[in-house]
Amino acid sequence: MRTTPWRLSPLLLVAVLTGCVARHSAPAPVVACDQSGALPKELLEPGSVVLFGEIHGSQELPAIFGEAVCTAAASGLAVEVGFEQPRGEQASVDAFLESTGEAADVAALLATPFWSREYRDGRSSQARVDLLERLRQLRMAGLPVHAFLYDIDPGEDATRREARMAENIAAHARAHAHALTTTLVGEVHAWTTEGAPWDPAFLPMGWQVAQAGLQVRSLGRATPRGTAWICTSATASDCGPRETGATAPLPSGRTNGIELLPERSPRGYVGLFGTQTLTASPPA
Repeated sequence: MRTTPWRLSPLLLVAVLTGCVARHSAPAPVVACDQSGALPKELLEPGSVVLFGEIHGSQELPAIFGEAVCTAAASGLAVEVGFEQPRGEQASVDAFLESTGEAADVAALLATPFWSREYRDGRSSQARVDLLERLRQLRMAGLPVHAFLYDIDPGEDATRREARMAENIAAHARAHAHALTTTLVGEVHAWTTEGAPWDPAFLPMGWQVAQAGLQVRSLGRATPRGTAWICTSATASDCGPRETGATAPLPSGRTNGIELLPERSPRGYVGLFGTQTLTASPPA
């Protein structure tokens, strides 16, 4: 018994070939990350938390943090990126990250109380907006990056701020155990040892996250003498660019990058992230 050869109609053949061309001519977007900001492979562990202890209000520290996120996500690891902002503003950050990044999208982001308040410290700097824009670009390129906010909201008990921030980060990390949780935070909050020069009973946020049973790695900054946008009191007029002293250099002697320390520092840092310069970033 003869069988009729299977044939595609001309129109169907064109459709199939067009679909094949479309699939093979549209590769996944390629993201260029600055490899000087690459996290050491020892820190790329799903379910763990990496804290970047910074001085607020610089241009360079948020930038190298963004490249650390980029390189981690480009390796295929999902990255949850924490911001020291009130949790109540999560919707506005989500909206910006899902936007096309037009001027109107930036204006909508900056219209919220955190950005538009009179007292604007280094957490609401232009460099922070640039960091959010970097994350938006990474997401648009298809990288597994998500931002979350963990600071207390106005009206919450400020005396429990360290504990509340630690609870929020720990809960988020547990809910995203497949991802690396990382955050750019004031350097005192990133300490993983008990006590402070002004209060031996002080329990830093980093220490409290570790006490919650999570693997926490904290990084300190290695920066030269420079400037940062710093508030010296609770009065808005006392915020501005201030000179800052140099800190300990990277172990290798490089002027920028992220490196592990031979042993933990007295404040519990396992490594340092360094920049060649330190320049104040004004409010957005």
